[in-house]
Order: sequence, then structure tokens, then C-alpha cells
Amino acid sequence: MSFVQNNSNFSSKVSRFSKFQNDSVELSSSEFSLSKSSISQDISPNAMTVSDFLKITDNALKNFGNAIVVGEISELGNYRHLYFKIKDEFSSVDCVMWYSAVQALSFKPEIGMKVEIIGNSSVYQKTGQFKLMASSMRQVGLGYIMEQLRILQDKLQKEGIFDLLHRPIPKFVNTVGVITSTEGRVVHDIQMTMQRRNDAVNIIVYPASVQGQGASRTLIEALHQANNEKRCDVLIIGRGGGSFEDLLPFSDEALVREVAKSAIPIISAVGHEPDIALTDYAADLRAPTPTAAAELVTSVTKADLYSLFEEYKRRLDNAVDSSFDLYQMRLESVEKRLRASSPEAIIDNQRNLLIYAISELEHATDSLLIKKAQQIENLKHRLSMFEPAAIVSYKLSALLTTVSRLDRSIDEYVLRAQNRLSFDATLLNYDKLITDHQSRLKKKLSELVLRQNNCDVEEKLANAEKDFANDLSKLELLNPLFILSKGYSVTKDSFDRIAKVKNLKQGDTITTLLDGGTVVSTVDAVLKSDNQKTLDNSTANNDNL
Repeated sequence: MSFVQNNSNFSSKVSRFSKFQNDSVELSSSEFSLSKSSISQDISPNAMTVSDFLKITDNALKNFGNAIVVGEISELGNYRHLYFKIKDEFSSVDCVMWYSAVQALSFKPEIGMKVEIIGNSSVYQKTGQFKLMASSMRQVGLGYIMEQLRILQDKLQKEGIFDLLHRPIPKFVNTVGVITSTEGRVVHDIQMTMQRRNDAVNIIVYPASVQGQGASRTLIEALHQANNEKRCDVLIIGRGGGSFEDLLPFSDEALVREVAKSAIPIISAVGHEPDIALTDYAADLRAPTPTAAAELVTSVTKADLYSLFEEYKRRLDNAVDSSFDLYQMRLESVEKRLRASSPEAIIDNQRNLLIYAISELEHATDSLLIKKAQQIENLKHRLSMFEPAAIVSYKLSALLTTVSRLDRSIDEYVLRAQNRLSFDATLLNYDKLITDHQSRLKKKLSELVLRQNNCDVEEKLANAEKDFANDLSKLELLNPLFILSKGYSVTKDSFDRIAKVKNLKQGDTITTLLDGGTVVSTVDAVLKSDNQKTLDNSTANNDNL
């Protein structure tokens, strides 16, 4: 423990303490004189109360000034104010830090942490307990170093040193530079790993100290040398495992900045897997160990190279074969063009063109002759239409067409009439009459056709149509249905026969044909006339005979 002296020497402090003591004694004596009668004569005249003693002692300790104390936190009570105890191997002291001072701390105090405290001494008057009133605290030893590293890391992070573009490590590496100490096993481990994986990769070692004073400077010099020589494709900077203090050179600010701006890609391989150095953040890639870094730079092994060689050889063979085929096809194309350009080829080509032209000319001539022949035939046909025989033939054809149409009309009309008269065709026997009439009409038409050369066709046709109309009127008059329009009717029984009174009985269904439709009725009663009764009796007598 050391004190910050306010005066020239410690003796002045002692004399001041004596003066405070005498003043306190005089004050106390005046108080004692007021109650001297009540105090026993055995009390010393210079005696003081406990409170006065603690007050004088507290004032004296505070006047000694601030003390700087280093120790390890052994107890910790973190309330609004910080109550803790620090110790060394021989002693311990209680400490108090007020809330305003706690807020100014840049770290969180923990048990076991080694700290340096600035504060003054004090005695708590109620209990007489001695305390160190801490006004500030900082970490020392390992904790201090870690705090400084954290501050440096934050500083470099804010400057963007760790955010610089990290370059990819080349897949195919010819030469690797190793920045490390030649005394450890790092170089040996890297050489053995690269020999096993790919012995074609060259190794250049740039010796440097990796721990102790001046280590960071030698590491920076080796890094400058590697960048100036430009012989390496990638650099490995690192060391084997060690204590936290042994790894500190790789967190040096100057070294971290040089690693970040290196022109050659860098792999940081410091210590073992849990160990972290600031060069790990600034490098292009971090490896947990130097051996792992050697594996990263030999990601393509000898086996991979042999496999790639075979693959490239196959591709090269395919490319050569393809090129050979391509040039061979080009050569054949050139030969064809040369043959096509020879005099014989030119003559053959002209001969073929001449033959083609002759063929086209003959084809055009034949087509023209055929076209002209067709035109002549068309003209002949058109001329033949104006000859007398042709005109007569045309008229005869028109007449026959008209007669044919007339025959069809008659047949259709007769067919319709037959359908209309089918219900009583059997009874009246008009079929034969109609057939005979048709025959007569056809005979007349035939006569008209035979006489068409001696008379005018149109006049005969008009007469024939007039005769046809007359005959049609007669047929209409002979139609048994014609009388229906005059109020008559025809009645049939259930067997579609002409109904007779003698054949009907009550309950029979009859159908009555009227002008414009039919009526279906049921017989309620059958009433016979006198003539019908006489006729029935005669019929019955004839049957008996």
C-alpha cells in the first residue's frame, strides 16, 4: 500500500494528528468540567469517550490523504452501493464504493479479480470498523490486460480494420510463407502435414520471435519481408499453444494493422482451438491450429491433383479429337468447293442448266398447245349451240324436262290423293279409276311429245297444263271426301269399316269423319228405321231358305 502525501514528510502528518488530539482533549476537558462532580476521582483528566476517540481517529485517517491499494476481491456485495473486501496473502480490508463511483467503472467487478483501488481510510463511528472508501478502481494483472485488449478490439472494430475485404485462399498454392519461430514444433508440424497431403507445395520460413518483449516487432519485420519478396501465394502467421501472456504479441495493435493491409492473403493460426488473438479477426482466414492452417493451404491433395490431371487429359484428348474432326470436315468442304470450281464441273453445270432450260421450254410449249386446243374445243362447243339441230335438241331436252317434272307432279298429287282416300279406297274402288286416268294423261302427254315437231311447244305445253287442270278438277269432284265439305259425314266402327246399324250395339266406339277432322263417340242406343227393319227381315228369310 502506498499513500499520496499532501505534505513533505510523514512527520508533519504525525504532528498534525497530535495537534488534533490536543484540541480534542481541550474540548473534552471543558465538557468534563461541567459534570466533574458526578465523575469519579479515578478517571484520568485526559480520558475521552469512545465517540470522541472514533471521531478524532476518523479525522486523522482522512487527513492522511488518498491511498493506492492493490489486492484481490474476496467478498462482494453488489447493492446500489458496492460493498466488497480485498485481500493479499497476509491481510484483508473492507471497502465501500458509492453508487456514483460504481457507475464510472468500465468493467464489472467479480470475486477473484485483481484490482487497484484509490481511496481514503475511514472508521465507521457506530461500530468502530475500519473501511477503505474507494473512489476509483481498475483491473491489474491479467484482468487489466484483458480489459485493454477489449478496448483495443473495440477501437479497431470501429475503425473498420476487421471489416476489410477478406480474400479467398487460392485453391492451388505453389509456395507458402510461414511466419513463426524456428525453435518450436510449428514449422515441423506444417512441413509434415504438407508433405503428407501435397509435397509439391514449397515452404518458405520467415523466422520471428513469438513471445516476450519485442516479439511483435520481429513478426512485423517478417511480414514486411514476405510482402516485399512476393514469393508466396499465401502466408501462415502463428505459433503453438501457450499461456495467455505468451499469445499477447499476436494481439499487438501494430501487428494487427499490418496483417489487415497485407498484399498477400494471410491465415492466422495462433495457439489451439480455444485461443483467440486479434490477428484472427484481421487475417483473411483463421485456423484453429498451425496444422489446420497447413491443411487449408493444401486443400487440393496429390490424389486430387492426379485426379484433375486425368480429367484434364481426358478433356484435352476430347478437344484434340473434336478439333481433328472439325478440320477434317473443313478439308472435305474445301475439296468439294475445289471440285465444284474445276472446268469439268463448270461444263457439267452449264450442261445441266441447258438441259433444264430445254426441259422447261418443252414443258411450256406443251402446256401452251394444250391450252390452245382447249380453247378451240370451247369455241367449237359454243358454235355448235347455234346450229338448227342443236337448237331443236335443246328445245326437245327442255320439253322432256318439263314433261318429266309434270309426271312427277302428277305422281305426287295422285299419291297425296291416294293417301287422303285410303280409308275408303276398297269400298269405292277408285284406284283403278285413278290409274286409268293417269294412263290416259300419260298417253295424252305422249301424244303431245310425238306431235311436238308439228306444233309450237309452248302452246302445246299450255294446252297440256289446261287439260291437266280440268282433269284435276274432275278428280276433285269424284273424291268421296268432297261431299264432306257439303255437310255429309262418314262413320266407321272399331274395325275401321263403314259403320252399319245392324252391326252396332250399345257401348261400341265409332269414329265419325267430318270436314276438317274426326269425332270419336260411344253408342248409347241403336235405333233402326222401318226400311232397315224390312231389309233385315228379308235378309233373315233368305238365310232360312
